[in-house]
Amino acid sequence: MDFDWQVWPLVGGFGRYTRLVAAATWLPSLALALGFFSEGLYTTRPVYQCPGATGVTRELCNSTAAPPGNHSDSCPTGWRYDTQGWLENNIITQWDLVCANQWRVPLEHICNLTGMLFGYILFGLICDRWGRRAALISTLVTAVPLGLALSFSPGYLSFVVLRAGFSAALAGMFLSFYIARLELCTPCHRLMVTMIGGFFWAAGELLLPGLAFLCSDWRLLQGVVTGTLMLLGLFWCCHSLFPESPRWLLATQQLERCKESLCVFARANGVELSEEFSGPGSLFAEIDASCEGYPRPRYYSICSIFGTRLIWKNALILGFTTFIGCGIRPCFVRNLQTLGPYIPYFLQAGSEILACILLCITVNLWGRRSVLFLCTILTGFCSLLLLALTQCMTSIVSHVMFSITSLLPVFFTSPSVSLLCLRSLHWSDSGHICARVSLCPCGGNAEHLLCK
Repeated sequence: MDFDWQVWPLVGGFGRYTRLVAAATWLPSLALALGFFSEGLYTTRPVYQCPGATGVTRELCNSTAAPPGNHSDSCPTGWRYDTQGWLENNIITQWDLVCANQWRVPLEHICNLTGMLFGYILFGLICDRWGRRAALISTLVTAVPLGLALSFSPGYLSFVVLRAGFSAALAGMFLSFYIARLELCTPCHRLMVTMIGGFFWAAGELLLPGLAFLCSDWRLLQGVVTGTLMLLGLFWCCHSLFPESPRWLLATQQLERCKESLCVFARANGVELSEEFSGPGSLFAEIDASCEGYPRPRYYSICSIFGTRLIWKNALILGFTTFIGCGIRPCFVRNLQTLGPYIPYFLQAGSEILACILLCITVNLWGRRSVLFLCTILTGFCSLLLLALTQCMTSIVSHVMFSITSLLPVFFTSPSVSLLCLRSLHWSDSGHICARVSLCPCGGNAEHLLCK
């Protein structure tokens, strides 16, 4: 049966209650954005020096060689840090992850992204096997204890392990809300609902620096982030805020539960339950007739994608596109670091908001495929232009042009643009994480102290 045209309109479609449930899934994007982006603040590298040594200089390991006999990776009196971010204390200052220990920072990034990848896979399987609500409950049960334990982690190793598990739970929570949000909407409303969720995500990203400034310590900030996730327990306690998806129940042939869910949506949307639901030739009769004999629940897994050529091909294309886009994005973001520690962060958040606005305007006019193709072409063009500008960085004007050109691909490869992939989310998210993992070792060009 065609759920969007034969089933959903009869129970009110995108009616009052459906709109309320869809709007309720926007608010968690704020809390999830705080959890995802807080990891970047925890590993912001401060300016550091050894106050007990004379003639201390701060240089790059791979660009300046230490004078003979002056190389040192330890500081007997303890490192002194001059923080450049919103947090006065993070894991680098907490456990002295500098010089000989600087390799632990990119290792933490890799473990964090690996945890996210594992979370997308694991909780994606739970979504398909036990439903969206069960996946959400399991992520809440996992994220809150891990988040609290993370804020009290006694050492680096425990932090890495707990952060990987916490990121996995965040990934599963994002997946549950995102899929449930799409399945509530008719095709004509999916883009609008998704883009509004993108605005809430960007709002959470912009809210994080303020919280970090107020907390000043990474442990306190982690406690605040976990507290916001605890508020999402309302979706567990209040079933009407996050009901099980009737689309998934019908697809898995859980007919009785599907009928009950459809009746709940019909009553809440103000639709009277008449003979159109239970009489001969009614909706429920067609649902029963769609399954021959005595139907049993039929579950799907990621392996089912390979049985459908069209879905497999589109998933592969979208996953590869996301891999390239999210892989090239950090390279351009790195060029913005010359603007200081604060401006690049807000430029990235602003680019995501602009990307959402652009998609709201253009996608309904030109289609998803055309907009995605256009952004890919413009990203390649900006890459070539940026390569040319690196040869003429002597003037202030060229420096400004360099920064602006670096920002353009950040905009065109914004996560909001990847939301065009309304299907195959699991594949596109996997491509996103794999691209970032592959870049983490390259991002470990950390700084070094040269002490006399």
